[in-house]
Amino acid sequence: FQACVTCDLAQDPGNITLSVDMNQYEGPEIVGDSSVFVSGQFNSWCGDCNMLTHNGDGTYTGTVLMPAGQNEYKFQINNWADDESFVGGEECTLTTGEFTNRVLDVNGDAIVDMVCFESCTACAAPCTLADSAPVGLTKSQQPVPFPDGDIDRAQVKWYKDTPDVKYSADDNTAVDIEFWPIRDLVTNTPITNGDTTLLSKRTKPNKDLFKWPVKYIRPDINPNTRYRWRVRIYCDAGNGPVSPWSVEKNFNTPDFDPATGIYTPPPGAQYINGDWKVLDGAIEFDLFPNPSDGNTITLTLDEVTEGPVDMIVYSLSGEMVHRYTGPVKGLTMNIDFDKTLAAGMYFINLESQGSVTNARFVVR
Repeated sequence: FQACVTCDLAQDPGNITLSVDMNQYEGPEIVGDSSVFVSGQFNSWCGDCNMLTHNGDGTYTGTVLMPAGQNEYKFQINNWADDESFVGGEECTLTTGEFTNRVLDVNGDAIVDMVCFESCTACAAPCTLADSAPVGLTKSQQPVPFPDGDIDRAQVKWYKDTPDVKYSADDNTAVDIEFWPIRDLVTNTPITNGDTTLLSKRTKPNKDLFKWPVKYIRPDINPNTRYRWRVRIYCDAGNGPVSPWSVEKNFNTPDFDPATGIYTPPPGAQYINGDWKVLDGAIEFDLFPNPSDGNTITLTLDEVTEGPVDMIVYSLSGEMVHRYTGPVKGLTMNIDFDKTLAAGMYFINLESQGSVTNARFVVR
């Protein structure tokens, strides 16, 4: 009244309830039921005067009487054995000389929102994405852009959950992609001790991250080669926990031009199960485990075959030690040998529709 400014209202002291979340504390102290304190101007920075009560879940709460007006304080552990450290400029802090503390303007009783230790906000929810490996691995070698672009890459894909649940932009993940050559598709011979490539902590900020292009122009990618690959993901864009590796899958490279990294399908080429193939009737397959224990071995076919197959196992001396003639259900043939094979080298001939594919394996 009779003034040009707001009245200067007196402030009241208050009982202030403070809470701190210690679940993400990574300091040297062991935080127990009687470890967390609040100290400040209100108690002359006493180290053991105001212990907070453990709520049983890693959070601590207590109520203290603060004088009216501006109050500096901070949370500390075990009578100043460790305390909060701020750089200054945070929205909840005030720097006085060389000290940066929390600050609160008191005008009566108040309950302050819980904060994370050394933070002005609540603790972020812990990332659980790294608890399990990516699933649903698959690949694509379609033109980019589809359908009239260049065929210049194997697009590997993975998912958070089935069916096809993507790692979203909000998940903020990074990914490791590892691949290595395992078979020359021209000679159909295994590649042993091939160099492994690791694409480390790849990210796509603000985008879903569930696929990555492995371009043919890369120096570690060769035409007509089968590669084995796997992935794992990180929380917090590569700064958080990492998941286990996924299961391993294959991708085949077509007969692309090494100079350009572009594949031009010839007449008769077909896009089957994520790979380009020139069909000649032959069945491509992998063997595992290799070496075998001599009792069983599994053939994993690249595609479902129509009609019966004739599968013969020969020893190094040419003796036929096992034979199967009949249909194949699905993409897997589990072979139980008639008797345990002796240690040594063996060959498998797989015939279908007049074409024969050969492979070898070792028994140890």
